Amino acid sequence: MQIALTFTLKNVIIRPEHYKNTHIMKTTVAYFPGDYTIVYALAACLKAGFELHPASNMHELWDINSRQIVLLDIDSENPAFADFESYREYMRPKIISCLSLADLYESATQKLNNNKVALQIWKQLIDIDDVFKSIVSLKKGYLKDITIKRFAYALRSASIKASNTNDQLFYYKTLENIAAEIADLNSNSEIDILAIYCERVNDTTKAAFKRITCNHSIFTIPYREVAYAYLANISPWLDLDELKKMAKEHYPYLSILQYRANDKEYTWIGSKYNQLDIRQFFDLPRKVCEYQYLEAEEAWIISRDSSSPTSDDEFIGVGSHRHVSRFLRRKIKELTTQ
Repeated sequence: MQIALTFTLKNVIIRPEHYKNTHIMKTTVAYFPGDYTIVYALAACLKAGFELHPASNMHELWDINSRQIVLLDIDSENPAFADFESYREYMRPKIISCLSLADLYESATQKLNNNKVALQIWKQLIDIDDVFKSIVSLKKGYLKDITIKRFAYALRSASIKASNTNDQLFYYKTLENIAAEIADLNSNSEIDILAIYCERVNDTTKAAFKRITCNHSIFTIPYREVAYAYLANISPWLDLDELKKMAKEHYPYLSILQYRANDKEYTWIGSKYNQLDIRQFFDLPRKVCEYQYLEAEEAWIISRDSSSPTSDDEFIGVGSHRHVSRFLRRKIKELTTQ
């Protein structure tokens, strides 16, 4: 039995448009939330008196309504910001600084001295230097500090729930809540709850893995081990990335997972290190991104919701499980009955 998470994050803003309207007059730091260690820089920004606004794409970047804007870890090299140069040119009167995490975290002294905003944030970083060192060690894989473990577990839980429920604001506010705690050293009970839920993530993922089996008749290739599982509507706390990694590790030749998330039907195919060239075998597109299956044409097109690229030994497609399964079985038959 699943238990719904019912707590409300401190200072969380439910509606995106409400969230946007909080940034009308103050200086706003627009940040890219892709690197979780950014919480350290966000804490310094809060201590310096800046507002925060997450931006993982151009739409969220254009949503900012402030007199002055600081761009943190946002640039044209990130594929998520394809129109960044046009944005920067149009917003030039408002953009007062562009910073990268490397400039702040690697003590880029010359760049800091030439950038008043960066120097202002850097001065705040000094006050939380011990926390920064712990976060850096966390990024390197060392989980010795209990407080930093708590942050890491909370971020993992929040990231998974946000992805599985298509609610990225939930993750953004968790980042900012942790940054606020680092900035003023006040404990946040919601972070405690999310940290505890990390254990539930582990249990849910292990339970889902046990459902993967080679003892089925859905997809079969003669003399080969083909693993398969139908997961129906996935739990908000299922770590899909970890599950897929486990599937490839234990069933390296071929694994196929079918599941529902956010009212869509997904089919994932993986073969560790391409032991089976899944794109050639199943006649799938070569580009590593998410695809949509067109039933009438029996063809794949790039999904409008495609974001981060997939691994080159994986494929992820959206479409009716019945039609996609029929497509995959036909391709198997074409190659194994010749």
